[in-house]
Amino acid sequence: MVQIRLTKKFSSDLKIKNIPLPKAIHSIYDNWIIDNLVLNRKKIAMATHLEPRLTFFFPYTLIGGAKNIVAFIEEKIKNFILKNNLKIDLNKINIIFKYIYYCKNTDNKSVVSNMTDLKKIFLAHVYGHQFDKLNWQELNDITNDSIISFKSSEEKYVSPRERMIKLIKSL
Repeated sequence: MVQIRLTKKFSSDLKIKNIPLPKAIHSIYDNWIIDNLVLNRKKIAMATHLEPRLTFFFPYTLIGGAKNIVAFIEEKIKNFILKNNLKIDLNKINIIFKYIYYCKNTDNKSVVSNMTDLKKIFLAHVYGHQFDKLNWQELNDITNDSIISFKSSEEKYVSPRERMIKLIKSL
């Protein structure tokens, strides 16, 4: 089961009112926090993995709205595994993403500050470009290759991509 922590803004897009508390984590792939932002009056979902801060941006217009975000996270994580030649059984990902558990984002304030940094990086790269001509894969790659600060880590400054690869290889 994939655990999706929702910000207040994104939970209103999903029209979920009573959001339960998070459960214990069972897999490195199943703990995401989702927020949204607006660019040129168009909504964009921002999905960030809680541990390595791997982040994907999805325009609502391309994914069919907020309700479809989880399927696109699953697709992006599979593509990430294949692109980085990681030896992971993709059927495990299918099983994890089969059921969705939406919950509150309650106990992790550091991820919110990292998400703010990643939003600024993203917005700096899209400034002045036409929304319809943005290369979303390239923007996601730029964001995930950006060096950010991790206060509770032995590696204080590292990219989310490097952290995710290291986390997957440690299994």
